[in-house]
Amino acid sequence: GLKWDEFIGFLGSQMGILSPLVFGGMVWTLVKGIKRVWRKGPWPETLLMSISLPMIVFFTLAATVTWVKINWLIPAYPPLLLLMTAYFQQGILIRKGAETLKGLFWSTAALFFILLHLAPFLPQIPLSGSADTLTGWRELAAHLEKIQKSPGVLNRPFVFAWGHKTASELQFYLPGQPETYTQTVLGKKALAYDYWFDPRPLQGRDALFVWSELDPFPDEGSGVLERFFEKVQPLE
Repeated sequence: GLKWDEFIGFLGSQMGILSPLVFGGMVWTLVKGIKRVWRKGPWPETLLMSISLPMIVFFTLAATVTWVKINWLIPAYPPLLLLMTAYFQQGILIRKGAETLKGLFWSTAALFFILLHLAPFLPQIPLSGSADTLTGWRELAAHLEKIQKSPGVLNRPFVFAWGHKTASELQFYLPGQPETYTQTVLGKKALAYDYWFDPRPLQGRDALFVWSELDPFPDEGSGVLERFFEKVQPLE
């Protein structure tokens, strides 16, 4: 059936990355653009709409039945942004006399632009969902490095994570950027990691398995780890 919670989350995520006013401006641009193209508007408008509209319609409909990632619609935005800018300058999007609304539009866009670029450096900026993973990777990598070098660890354990993002971030921040792995170690799918994973060098080795509350390990307590490792011990 229809998943309205996924659809609402989809709209909220798109509004979050664009800012509410830019999101609203793009929606209004779509409405204006469809009307103008239907009335045989200039060919540049038709070209830009033909690039953006199919992707927007497809992913919007898909969001009613499945989860659509926040970045999947990004290729549809540049043509629509060009069209929105042209409509804005020509007074089609907003009447030329609405100076207050124009100021609010640009100030809100500037505020969100500044906040998003400051977020990696200021953890105090509140974020939610998967966006709240911009900081902390360096500290996590340092903690794993400390465990790998702790007394009693004879062979350096390899690192694998639940989720390709976590694995990629850890490989970048771990000293020497060693190869990291994903849930492919447990026989699970992990996008591109499926194609470059070779289990042979890992056989007989200890491992550090990492997951987070934002991307939790769904098989915790099911015994799946014990099928691949002789001993499983939780660490902090």
